[in-house]
Amino acid sequence: GQPSRPRTGGGPPSFVEPTQEGGAGHHGWVSRTKKKSNTVKEAPVRAEEDLSLAGAVRRAAGEGALPRPGQAELSEAFALAASDGHDLVATAPVGTGKSLAYLVTAVRSAAHLGRDGRVLVSVSSKALQEQVSTKDFPAAAGVSGVSVAVLKGRTSYVCNLRAERGGLSKAASRWLASSEDGDLTGASEKVAAELRPNLTTCRWTKCPLFSQCFGAAARTAAGNADVVVTNHALLASQATSPVASVLGSSTIGPFHSVVLDEAHSMPEWIRSIGAIRFDERMMASLAEATGTIVKDRPRNLEEVAAIAAEMEEVSGAGAFLAAARNILSPPYGWGWWTDDDGVLVAAPVMTAPVLRRLWDSQEHRPRVMATSGTLPNWRDLGLDSPEQVSIPSPFEAAYARSVLYVPAQTEAARAALSSQWGRFDSRRHMAWAMDDITEIATRTALSGGGTLVLTSTTSGARAAAGALKESGLEVITQWDRGAVASWRRRTTSVLVGTRSLMTGLDAPGDTCRSVIIDRVPRAAGNHADDMRVRALTSTTELDEAVARDLVYAGDAAMLLEQASGRLIRSADDWGLLAVLDPRLAPGPWSYKGLAAGRYREALAAFGAPVHDLEAALGMLEAGR
Repeated sequence: GQPSRPRTGGGPPSFVEPTQEGGAGHHGWVSRTKKKSNTVKEAPVRAEEDLSLAGAVRRAAGEGALPRPGQAELSEAFALAASDGHDLVATAPVGTGKSLAYLVTAVRSAAHLGRDGRVLVSVSSKALQEQVSTKDFPAAAGVSGVSVAVLKGRTSYVCNLRAERGGLSKAASRWLASSEDGDLTGASEKVAAELRPNLTTCRWTKCPLFSQCFGAAARTAAGNADVVVTNHALLASQATSPVASVLGSSTIGPFHSVVLDEAHSMPEWIRSIGAIRFDERMMASLAEATGTIVKDRPRNLEEVAAIAAEMEEVSGAGAFLAAARNILSPPYGWGWWTDDDGVLVAAPVMTAPVLRRLWDSQEHRPRVMATSGTLPNWRDLGLDSPEQVSIPSPFEAAYARSVLYVPAQTEAARAALSSQWGRFDSRRHMAWAMDDITEIATRTALSGGGTLVLTSTTSGARAAAGALKESGLEVITQWDRGAVASWRRRTTSVLVGTRSLMTGLDAPGDTCRSVIIDRVPRAAGNHADDMRVRALTSTTELDEAVARDLVYAGDAAMLLEQASGRLIRSADDWGLLAVLDPRLAPGPWSYKGLAAGRYREALAAFGAPVHDLEAALGMLEAGR
């Protein structure tokens, strides 16, 4: 019953959805092979039953279920990219069904090409790894026999050496006894801190318990699997270090294709994971790894070079020496600066060359297929002349039924929010917005729905949570254990969080009837983004003001669009989106130029905003 998956010596067959044209295409495999193998015959595959998008959708949602609008088009785009060998940028809104669309292609690739058709899928979080591997993949694979494995970094698994040394708390001991695979996902941070390996002192293959190592076992399983589901953090770690931990790894093996889901977040992962701080913690790690005395942190490049020269022949200093090379002779795309605490920092600034080196780390470069609901920054992904595909939203009616509220720039608002120079003062904004936040959440609860409050700062989130609790509402914050699950269960509750909840959060239906965003989530000026501005002005003819908007306003617009998308997660969703930033309304404070255009585009799906709160709430309560 299960198809065999031989290695093929010729060009790849198509991974395009079987069609009814030509008779045979309906039952078999539509070949787009450029060069057919003379020695190996393609295996017969139950394509319609096991490998079609329609079959995957039926397995996922039940008999009678059909692919969503745009899902078949998206799946075909993935299939053509995989078979024709080109990179892909696919913009597909929430609800398109991206996971099944690319997993069907991944399964076909592995089913027909065997080890030559392996696919690496990278997602933005460990939670999504779990969802893709345990929920979506089985529906895509059916009974094809294609296998899947999850790959995480070493600190995601128990260190048996630490556990064997004893001294564990009762909670850690209980957790360890109940775990079969040593995966620390789901363990409390306190338990994980007791059990995860210390990478500074980890001896890896030289560890006396390496044969029992959970991290090594996970890597071996990934090497044996047809489809591997990893996360952006692990890929970013490889991209910014000299270690081939995934692509190009002899243990993991080569991949035919790479899928980047939620690809919009990959550049930020590169910049975050790749940042190297020459601080006291680094010096302590160097001393621990080498058995030497802790040194003062270097204050300039000369001191970094002096420490590196001293450590050149010292065992255990490899990590520091690699870091030193990144600041003394930065790779193309990297930069360095001294932060506000006087700490030297080296980090990737231009992510395209960093990711290009990652894609080239295999002997044969894989096809790279990037997808997300918003991909304005696809040029930062290091792709090779990608085909671009944009899938229309399947939820246009849901957006049309919903209400966008933006407060007007009234005289009262300007008086409350003006600095002594008459400019918008963001420090006064949260206190001013609190009345609207409380009123919207209260009226939403009274109408039987829940609210999601998203703020640009932690202090703003804590202030909003306190005010909402005082008003008598049931409030859950992102710092509460099991916050999202609790909010989903309690339909009229309020979930308060910051940027981490602006992407990837799903709660269809009444639970998320209103979404409140305090203001456009534009980052405050910082060294890392200022370096990106400098990189733009030095490599293009852009002036600094335009380059600054491209970096700061571009990032903010992408996050604003992601955050506003939390409201509409299914065709039946509708509600109120409130962006409490009066600079989005007409008036003397209005955003100008490139920034204004980017922010309008981010909210365009909701149509023209309403500037009167009572009118907006009336529409919400009437179901528009």
